[in-house]
Amino acid sequence: MTGLLNTDQAAKRLGLAKQTLVQWRWRGEGPEFVKLGRAVRYSPDSLDRWLSTRQKGGEPPPCGGSPDSATSSSRAR
Repeated sequence: MTGLLNTDQAAKRLGLAKQTLVQWRWRGEGPEFVKLGRAVRYSPDSLDRWLSTRQKGGEPPPCGGSPDSATSSSRAR
């Protein structure tokens, strides 16, 4: 396991406050983490997997295009 992130780095990657991750750990919620002595670390892959389970609604963009490409092509007609 290389490239582990500390709580500050993980919170920044997820766009959350550090305290949110601290509270989630205490309640047994949130992304998986590793305890190394007193240090808490997060795997970037684990954060990405957890984040992907949180997605709600919407539709994926069309193949080969950005979400705006479908809108701009329909406007051009």
